[in-house]
Amino acid sequence: HIHQYQISDRTPGDTVLKLTIDLKIKEDLLKDWVYSQNLQFPRCVRPKVVTMIASKGIKDGKPVEWWTSPGAKNFSEFETQLAENLFLWGENAIKTRGEITGFSYAGEDPVSLAKKINADLVLAGSIRYTAETAGGYACSLNVRLIDLHDGAVLQSWNIIQKGDVTSKEMNSLMIDRMLPVLREKIDKTITVTYTEDTKSYLCIEEIADFSIYQSLINSLSQMEGVSQITPSQIQGHTICHTLSTKGNLIDIVKKLKSQQIADLDIRIEDDTAYIKILNR
Repeated sequence: HIHQYQISDRTPGDTVLKLTIDLKIKEDLLKDWVYSQNLQFPRCVRPKVVTMIASKGIKDGKPVEWWTSPGAKNFSEFETQLAENLFLWGENAIKTRGEITGFSYAGEDPVSLAKKINADLVLAGSIRYTAETAGGYACSLNVRLIDLHDGAVLQSWNIIQKGDVTSKEMNSLMIDRMLPVLREKIDKTITVTYTEDTKSYLCIEEIADFSIYQSLINSLSQMEGVSQITPSQIQGHTICHTLSTKGNLIDIVKKLKSQQIADLDIRIEDDTAYIKILNR
């Protein structure tokens, strides 16, 4: 809501006015925007997602399953594209087979194996590409999103798409159809279950450009010693957070300032850091 304004300049002919406007932001709308951007849950504290989707191409004799093949170096083409899409959207997705260490192939089902690699969610199922008699081919996707903490099936997809596009383009079509619901379901599984080391607080003040705010949060979340950032209060142009850290709060905020994301004024009172963005 605009609750005050002042005319600061007027062009010749009175055709254009320059106004100084004092804005009052509705807090609920600001909260919705912050949550929609995933700013309150950096990748490092989002649930770890692994794909275990059997892939059978037109010429394949049997489905390819990386988790049953000791020599498998990569995920299937579909799994790779899906994981990369999730990662680009800020999800904690395992993107490559090389990220999984200490994995033994015991012939167990995907859910049991996904638990052993400390994943929180698994996308399990199959994707098949079959030739059509009239030309082109059909792609059939049957996948479930499973919460590994309680075994609940959070969502399932059964999608069939036909066409004569490349396999990469076909995979993109299938991913686009499942991604919005998939990300929504992932969001709903987020709970604060991470070990707290030292709890401290951080308030970022004078937020006018949310790209700067997001950059600050992203930078903090990637710092060694910062294990969790959770928003605790939004008031006007200030957002406060609870931090779980292994390091010293002073060192953390000094390191953040040194990255020169924006001009910052920093003060620390007891266990709370106040960062004011100096908008030029």
